Amino acid sequence: MTEEKLHKLFKIFLKSGGINTDSRKLKAGEIFVGIKGDNFDGNDFIETALSTGASAVITDKKKFELTTDDRIFYTENSIRALGQLAGLYRNKSKWIIIGITGSNGKTTTKELCQKVLSIKYKTFSTPGNFNNEIGMPLSILNFPPDMEIGILELGARFKGDVDYLSKIANPDHAIITNFGKDHLETFKNVENIIEANTEVIPYVAAKKGCLFLNGDDPKMQKLNSENANIRFHGSSETSTVKGNIIENKTPELSLRFFEAGNEFIINSKLTGSYNFYNFMTAVNLGLFFNIPPTDIAIALSSYEAKANRSQILKKDTNTFILDAYNANPDSMHAALDNLQSIRSNDKWAIVGDMLELGKYTEQEHLQIIQKLEKMDLEKTIFVGEIFFNLLPAEAFKFKTVAELKSWWEKNEIKDKLILLKASRGIALEKLIE
Repeated sequence: MTEEKLHKLFKIFLKSGGINTDSRKLKAGEIFVGIKGDNFDGNDFIETALSTGASAVITDKKKFELTTDDRIFYTENSIRALGQLAGLYRNKSKWIIIGITGSNGKTTTKELCQKVLSIKYKTFSTPGNFNNEIGMPLSILNFPPDMEIGILELGARFKGDVDYLSKIANPDHAIITNFGKDHLETFKNVENIIEANTEVIPYVAAKKGCLFLNGDDPKMQKLNSENANIRFHGSSETSTVKGNIIENKTPELSLRFFEAGNEFIINSKLTGSYNFYNFMTAVNLGLFFNIPPTDIAIALSSYEAKANRSQILKKDTNTFILDAYNANPDSMHAALDNLQSIRSNDKWAIVGDMLELGKYTEQEHLQIIQKLEKMDLEKTIFVGEIFFNLLPAEAFKFKTVAELKSWWEKNEIKDKLILLKASRGIALEKLIE
C-alpha cells in the first residue's frame, strides 16, 4: 500500500471502532480486512461489510482495483497492508513493546509477565496465541492509545517470520524463551530454529534495549549483541537474577528467587519444573521495571493457568495435569520428566501425536515410546494415528480422542494422577470435557 493511501487509512482507523477480519462479527464503524484463508476468502464479503457499516475495507481482490468508492482500500496483499497499518500505529505511539520469541512457553511467559507488569503499568498483550502475521498486527491495532507496555508474541514457522513481525512491532526489549524442536517440518533443524528466533535481536539492539534470557542454557549464553543489554535468569551463579526450585511433594511448582540478599517464595498453581524459567523470566522483567520483589512473588503465586497449559484440574476423584494445548518433542519430554518426579503410585500418561515434525516424525515418536516404557507408570495410553501405526497391536492405543472417550466412559477410573499431553490438532482435552 502506498504511503499516501496508508496515512489516509490510518486517519480512518483512529476514528473507527476497531478492526475486524470476520464479517459475521463486524460492527458498524469498524474497518474490515478481507483475507483469503484455507477454507474461505474474506474478500467475498466486502460488499456485506460495507452494508453492515464498515468505516473502511481493505481488500486484495482484483475487481476492486479501480473502484471509486473511497471506503475501499485496494492493495496487492491484504495481510501486508494489515501489517503496515499496525506498524504505523505502533511507531506513532509512546508504548514500550516487549517481544517474545522461542520454541516453547511463549504464551505462559507472556501471561506471567503481564501479571507482574500490571502491578505498576497499564499493560496489554496478544490475546491467546495471536502470534503470526495476522494475529500480531491485530493485537497491536487493538491496543489502547494510553497503554504503557505491550507484550507481543512473535511466532515463527519459517525463517524470516520473526524478522517480519519485529519490523511491525519494533520491540524495545525481547525475551527468548528457549530453542527446541518445534516446527521441524519447516525449519529442518535446530540451527535454523535458533537463527529464526534470534531475528528479533537487531531490533532490540537498534534501540539499545534489553534481552531477557535463560542463563542456564548454553545456547543462550552464546548469544551476544554489541548494543543490547543482556539480563540472564536461572539457577547459575552467573545469572543476573538467581532462583531455584523448591522440592515439593505435590504436582504444583514452588520456587524461590533472590534480590538484594533476600529470598522470595513463589508457590505457584502451575505444574512442571519446565515452568521454572517462565516464572524466572517474569521475575527478571519485573525487577528490571522496578516492581518490588514482594509484589512480584504475590502476583506470580496467584497466577492461574488456562487454555490447557500446565493446568492442574481435579475432576471427580481424579487429578489431571492438563498440558494439551500443544506438544513438540522437547515439551513432551519435559512433561513426562515432571510426571516421573511426582510421588504417586497411581500415575497415568495419556499422550497424543506430535505434529509438524516432517522427516523426524517417526524418530521422535519412537523416542517418546521408549521413554514411556522405562517410566514407572500404572498405565500409558497413546492417541493418534502416528503412535497407533508405530505401536504393536497389544499396546493400549486409540486412533482418535473420540475412540478413547468411548472406552473412558465405559470404565470407572478413580483416584488417578493423569497427564494429558498432545499437539493442538489432537485436542486431547475433549476427553474430559
